[in-house]
Amino acid sequence: MLGADRDEMHTEARPNVIRNRRLHRARWRRDQSGQALVEFAMLTPVMLMVLVGIIKCAIAFNHYVILTDAVRAGARQLAVSRGVPNACTSATSRVTSSASDLSSSQITVQALVNGSSSNCGDLSAGNEQGNDAQITASYPCDLVIFGIDFVPNCKLTSKMTERIE
Repeated sequence: MLGADRDEMHTEARPNVIRNRRLHRARWRRDQSGQALVEFAMLTPVMLMVLVGIIKCAIAFNHYVILTDAVRAGARQLAVSRGVPNACTSATSRVTSSASDLSSSQITVQALVNGSSSNCGDLSAGNEQGNDAQITASYPCDLVIFGIDFVPNCKLTSKMTERIE
């Protein structure tokens, strides 16, 4: 009988073991102790990419503002240089010197008087007061984020036209 009692106890205890296992599994499924770490690990690269992208766009915008100001200074130099030899050369050098935060070797500048670069040597030669003096400059921008070039061949371009005085 002693063996039969043991079998009865075993069959009665078995549902408790099964119930305890089910409760344990249910608690384990509800356990969220590592969930925050997994979410953080998944979102960190994305958030870093967004942050670096914002910083890169801010730097590109800053370069654009610097370039625009330099082109404005160069156009003003060209507009007031009537009668000065090599006015376009001085206006071009004014653009590169005004853009001190940019690499001057990467700035491309084009100076036009009355829509032509051939009139750019001496503004006294047929260029009257009121004609257009135009400076266009471009500068490469870098929007590479974690090895991905989001805007290939990106160039910042600024153009300013002033009247010759």
